[in-house]
Amino acid sequence: MPEIGSCTDITCDNEIKELYECHCCLRLVCLYHLNEHVEITKQNKQQLDDLRNELNTVINTLQLIVEEKFLTIEREQNLIEQAKTFLDISSTSIDDLQRVFEQINQTIASNRSGKKNKLYNHDQHVNEEEEERKRTSYRKIFGECPLTFNGAYGLTKANHSIKFCEHRKYNRIELYGHFISKHELKEVYAKRLIRAVADNQDPWITKLFDENENVIDHFYKVSCPLFNEQINSLRSTRQNVVTVPCRCRLIPLKSLKRHLLLNHKVSNPLAQKLVDAFKEQRT
Repeated sequence: MPEIGSCTDITCDNEIKELYECHCCLRLVCLYHLNEHVEITKQNKQQLDDLRNELNTVINTLQLIVEEKFLTIEREQNLIEQAKTFLDISSTSIDDLQRVFEQINQTIASNRSGKKNKLYNHDQHVNEEEEERKRTSYRKIFGECPLTFNGAYGLTKANHSIKFCEHRKYNRIELYGHFISKHELKEVYAKRLIRAVADNQDPWITKLFDENENVIDHFYKVSCPLFNEQINSLRSTRQNVVTVPCRCRLIPLKSLKRHLLLNHKVSNPLAQKLVDAFKEQRT
């Protein structure tokens, strides 16, 4: 028999419900979150199996690449030995010497070209790592939010439709994420603010934004496609969707796919298609 009490899942409300023991976390949860936990466990197992299969595939691919490299080295070593033999034989014809000379030059040029490509790819990788390092450094800036009054850093309600924090003291918070989630700024403008905060620029006198700059990310939160059955693209594939009444009108775009998978049992390709459609509108 199920127990009666409050669900221990932190996302649940405080209503009294029938509780069941979750074999995944050994906690007492309501039926809704029990099903959600089971679904997450299934997805984790599927993800693990998929990752194992992908790892096996890349291992086999790398093995083939290594074998091809060994074959190439063997061919080039044979070419060197052949050229040395021609040098040791005084009767070697001009045609033979010219042919092996051209083959060696072509091999050298091919190797140099490959090395340049590797250096280019390495530079690209370094640039990507540098960009990731910058993103990480943005998240290391903590402090009180400076956007507490109309006109801070040139941002206004009238020109930018931005919501300001209340005029009260805040604890030190991670500002980059706060600018994006609380104020719904686009990443490029959140970074601009972070640099100003890091440089101790005064929000009362420093103007970072023009009046016509569109700083708000209007797709940071999106309406669930199944809220009040607003969706049109699912009509032809309704058999893949569980039309559960949606309790979430607005959802962060980064969480939409998970919401569709768990709450509405939408297939993974369809969930990704819906997310991609929002992202296309976002750009």
